[in-house]
Parts: sequence; C-alpha cells; structure tokens
Amino acid sequence: MKPETLRTHPCRCIKCDKEMDNYLGARGYQPGDGLAFYTQGHYGSTYFDPMDGTSLHIAVCDDCIAAAEARGIVRREEPHP
Repeated sequence: MKPETLRTHPCRCIKCDKEMDNYLGARGYQPGDGLAFYTQGHYGSTYFDPMDGTSLHIAVCDDCIAAAEARGIVRREEPHP
C-alpha cells in the first residue's frame, strides 16, 4: 500500500481515540504502532454474540497496551512447552 493511502481508512485506538495508520486500508485493521483484535462474540456477552459470523474489530495503540499491562489489566502469557 502506498504511504499516502494509509490514512484513507485509519483505525483509532478504542481507549484513547488516537488515529493510527492502517496498513490494510478498507480490508481490515493492521495499525501502525498498535495491535488489532477481532471477535465473533462470546457466550455470556450481553452486547455482542450474534452467532452468524458477524465480527467486531478493534485497535489499541501501543501506548495504551503498555500502560494497561503495567497496571496489570493486560495479562502476558508465555507459551507452554
């Protein structure tokens, strides 16, 4: 993707609303300086569990992830042998 098109379909951090470059454009989220997550719902969610293949996509900037991990909100797990 050409650099001038990175902001055509930007993604924003769900926590701080920071706009990030989106390397996938209209095809999805691949943020620069951030992480992307998606879900098709979870049993127990009263907000989103459509069971029809629909998904939600979110992006979180690196600064917000690092701050949340430092506060113990994000859990890092190492692979098990």
